[in-house]
Amino acid sequence: MKIHYSLLLPLVVCGIANASQPMEAGLKIESLYSSEREADVEVYYWYPTQEKGSDFSVGNKRIFEVPQVKLNAPLADSEKPYPVILLAHGGMRSSFVHSGWIASELAKQGHIVVVPKTPPFNEINATTVTSELIQRPQDLLLGLNHIEQVSGFANRIDNDKISGVGFFLGGTSLLTLAGAAFDPDRYRRSCDDTGVSIDCGWLRKNSVSLGQVADSQILATPKDDRLSSLVVINPELSKALTTESLGGISVSVKVLDLIGKTQHPLEPAAGMLKLPSIEYQHIAAGSPFSAFTACTAKGKKVLEMEGEGEICQESGGKSRAEIHQEIIDEVLSALK
Repeated sequence: MKIHYSLLLPLVVCGIANASQPMEAGLKIESLYSSEREADVEVYYWYPTQEKGSDFSVGNKRIFEVPQVKLNAPLADSEKPYPVILLAHGGMRSSFVHSGWIASELAKQGHIVVVPKTPPFNEINATTVTSELIQRPQDLLLGLNHIEQVSGFANRIDNDKISGVGFFLGGTSLLTLAGAAFDPDRYRRSCDDTGVSIDCGWLRKNSVSLGQVADSQILATPKDDRLSSLVVINPELSKALTTESLGGISVSVKVLDLIGKTQHPLEPAAGMLKLPSIEYQHIAAGSPFSAFTACTAKGKKVLEMEGEGEICQESGGKSRAEIHQEIIDEVLSALK
């Protein structure tokens, strides 16, 4: 078992023919039918482009800052095919807008970033919450399987460099794609045991008990052997994953911890140390909200009035922009 407690490594730019010229972020949005959801899923494909300017906002700027991108701009010229990142951001009911800050930056650094749009938080039905454990990794595969059909992407993909970056439940989705498996009994007890699940209050409010969930609903998570490395940020429900399955993951995994607290539902499980090749990094100034997009000035006022001002605040002595850059540097150092 190889465990590194690393310092920040230099930022690496991969596969760009004109690496001295800064890239912009381009975006293509594809609507793909999911047989698992029996509905279309929007998949956002972020990528580097040399075309300047922007004409599309990913979300509105009422509460959170949103990236401005060039929609359907041509993929930047490159001497090499592009590495791919499957990006899964957020928890069960997180807003999709929070994926934009990191997707756009990773695209500028020379990656094609595949981001399926998660269901809006107000459309998640608490009584079918378990199905999201299966459907979210399936959404990632849906986007990956379609990538060569995206206009301008054919023969531009490096199929030997497909990585995953996941925040919270997104991190768990990527771990299961790499071979992690839930222990059905641990999952069913996840709201009975301290520090396992972050959604228990919401589930109790909706009178949902996990105790009757069938094994088949928990064990049906898909797997894929195309992933070459992962970065997971405080993966949810990691204490409900079996140590045996974690020990069987063959790809390198970097674990970023924004929490640094024991018995917190987002604390990486001790079983993560069973990963054959793991690198662990605690972001000392971070918090769960550090994974969110920066708030607008109006957003700060609105959330303070609603008693949720902490969403916009950092308490570790660094700005959100500084912590975002630290996360990006850690991701790029792992994927180089």
